[in-house]
Amino acid sequence: VPFVVVQTACSVNAFSDDMAVLLVNGVKRTVSSRWPDTMTADLRVLASAPVAMNRAGVGELLAMFTAPADWRLASAVGMDDSYDPRVVALYRDGASALVDAAQRIASGDRGALRTLTELMTLSGLAMGIAGRTAPVSGTEHTVSHLLDMAAARSGRRTGLHGAQVGVAALSVAVAWDRLLQTLDPQRLLDGIGSDPEAGHRRIDHAFAPLDPSGAMAAECWKQYGRKLDRWRTHEPVIRAMVADWDRVHSELRALVGSPAVIAQTLRAAGAPARFEDLDPAADRATAVWALLNGHLIRDRFSLADLAWFGGAWNPEFVGEVIERADAWAMGR
Repeated sequence: VPFVVVQTACSVNAFSDDMAVLLVNGVKRTVSSRWPDTMTADLRVLASAPVAMNRAGVGELLAMFTAPADWRLASAVGMDDSYDPRVVALYRDGASALVDAAQRIASGDRGALRTLTELMTLSGLAMGIAGRTAPVSGTEHTVSHLLDMAAARSGRRTGLHGAQVGVAALSVAVAWDRLLQTLDPQRLLDGIGSDPEAGHRRIDHAFAPLDPSGAMAAECWKQYGRKLDRWRTHEPVIRAMVADWDRVHSELRALVGSPAVIAQTLRAAGAPARFEDLDPAADRATAVWALLNGHLIRDRFSLADLAWFGGAWNPEFVGEVIERADAWAMGR
């Protein structure tokens, strides 16, 4: 059966990849789907879409400033051998075009919408080429997933995915900036023998309030437990990464976008820049919970895992990160 996609808004990049995101036991999971045979994007239709949806697309694309660093990090610790800078270049080369187009999105400017659509398409293709969402879905996406999971369990309306990703990308960029300044890579060696039971308890504690039955926590443990197993068995690779930290640090720094640029782009588009600006709004406690625990739902290694094993990932650190992101969002 021919699969034809007609794009009606620039809100997410899912229209051009071969994957689908579903809820499994209340947890966001990516499963294989199929490529569209034909895809049509009419700029007149896109210009008539609700402005909030196209603004959300700007937020979705801001993951290009944070997710590639997670992907490169996973490669550095031997957790993902698929990292390819050429895949990142497919969409990351358009970063300046996105920043320039952001301020014209609200007016329905067709040139800006063309830029947004092309970058959306390329980022979706990048995921398909890589065979995973890692090129443009990192820590920032797990935050959006947890906000959705919390809303679904409480019967509340979920927000626009791209809007949540954009807000989260700003906080994640701040977290990367702080971690790259302060992390002592030698601390990572202390966490190689991480106790799986302690990890299991963390997941139970994080998700029991959403699902007392334990099904959600069990689903999270399926993937997080595999990540812990790989971490414990990759000691030689981790030691090699620590010994080569200066080079790895330099590569990660080059992949992380400036919080100032991310905040400026969100403001220029008129998109939410703080968790409390989202519709529906996320209060500070929920935002801290989502950023703190997002890495517990996946088997992919990320910024949060690096910070956790480095002894830095805790509610205080995450709270300070969100406060600093709020200051960037308000231009301070």
